[in-house]
Amino acid sequence: MPVTSFLLYVFVTSFTPGPNNIMAMLFANKFGLKRTLGFCWGVSAGFFYHHAAVQLF
Repeated sequence: MPVTSFLLYVFVTSFTPGPNNIMAMLFANKFGLKRTLGFCWGVSAGFFYHHAAVQLF
């Protein structure tokens, strides 16, 4: 993989809000921070399990 393509990908993905970030922002605005923390923990757990499965297989 060319280094310039990889660096461009890293740059774009680090500044682009994903759907989980936007949903967390909207939930926090609507329900408050305490009720949104469960959603944030779920997103983190899903991200971890997804990457663990990718690494395993």
